[in-house]
Amino acid sequence: MHPITTAWTVGDIAAFLFAVPVTSLAGAVFLALVVAAWRARVEADAAPGAAAAVDDRLRDRYRPQRIVLGILAVAVGVAFVGAYLFRVFVPMESSAVPWLRFTLPLIVAAVGFAVLLVVALRRGDDPSGEPVLGRRRTWATFADRSALVGVALAAILLIATTLIGGAVASLDAEGRSTIVEIPVPNVAGVDPLRVSFYGWAYGAPVLVMLGLVLLVVWSVLHAAAALPFLGPGVVAAERDLRRGVAAGALGILTAVVLLTTADAWRLIARSAQVSSLEIMGVNDGRPYEVAWQHSEFATLAAWGAPVLEICAFTLLLLVVIRSPYPAIASTTPRESERIR
Repeated sequence: MHPITTAWTVGDIAAFLFAVPVTSLAGAVFLALVVAAWRARVEADAAPGAAAAVDDRLRDRYRPQRIVLGILAVAVGVAFVGAYLFRVFVPMESSAVPWLRFTLPLIVAAVGFAVLLVVALRRGDDPSGEPVLGRRRTWATFADRSALVGVALAAILLIATTLIGGAVASLDAEGRSTIVEIPVPNVAGVDPLRVSFYGWAYGAPVLVMLGLVLLVVWSVLHAAAALPFLGPGVVAAERDLRRGVAAGALGILTAVVLLTTADAWRLIARSAQVSSLEIMGVNDGRPYEVAWQHSEFATLAAWGAPVLEICAFTLLLLVVIRSPYPAIASTTPRESERIR
């Protein structure tokens, strides 16, 4: 009996595990639980019992928005994983709308943020208490700067991926920018290999939906800043609640953009898996080597996609975990928020 041997290395096993988004989701669950536990401990030490001091009226005012954020975070994750499982059983090439693969999370996010905007605007009908004078509020008043930077970097990464992918891609038989041609060097009469790629057929709809989602999120942040406070006595607590809503919205937005970029990188990475071409009855059965000048970047995309997915799923899970429990830092308004 001969011993069973395998040529699999640690790198091969890691590549196999991280080739599916489910592995990224499992890693994100662990990371999100660790981050949530650390946050809860820090907030408990900083302001013990602060949340209990907020009256039910203030809680009820922001509860619908937190519920919408939690549902939206779940919906985005389900849409992304569901689209992956759908592609496992239905080849992408047979789909009538292949671009839906990359725009589905963005579409779900746009609809969810539109619902959040409607819910936020309905708060304008609440009876306001004593007028509160203070510094002028803008759409960025309740948004954390680091969160805004994260959204900007994620958007730039997606836009750069789309522009580069569109420039490299070629047209398929139907005239769509969905493939990349990998030539066979030093061999005459052999057509280049054509591999599915993230071209303009996918990238252009992504850019359109990205712009729409950014516009809706801006409207949500603007509405949160423009609506009046209930009164001077709850300015600080209400400020923290609005910051929580803004943080959740920006977290979901960042996650959606990262998931879209990761999905594009996974498609781009397929071109790095092609290294040879074997033609029956030609070259004595020996394969031809194929070369693509951007294969190194495609390989990096293969390893970078799971990293983006883990970050995105972690952000979504944190929104879900935090949605029932708003963070209240204090209940005493700052002097600059009481009167100008």
